[in-house]
Amino acid sequence: MEGGKTALHVVALSRKKADGCPWYGLEIAELLIQNGARLDVLDRDQHSVLDIAVVGGGEIAMVEYLVAKTQ
Repeated sequence: MEGGKTALHVVALSRKKADGCPWYGLEIAELLIQNGARLDVLDRDQHSVLDIAVVGGGEIAMVEYLVAKTQ
C-alpha cells in the first residue's frame, strides 16, 4: 500500500463519516489482528499502527483499542 502502510495502518486512520453511516473500524482492526496483522510493523516513515492512529487523527476509540492491544 501507499508509503508501506499495511491494511491495519489504513484502518487505524479511518474516521466516522458525517452522514451517519456506521463505522466498523474497530471490528475491521480486530478481524485483521485475528488473522495475523501485526501491530509492530512500521511503514516507510517508521510509524507503527498506533503512531498513525495518534498522529493521523484517528478515532479515540481506535487509539484506545490499539493501546490496549499493545499492552
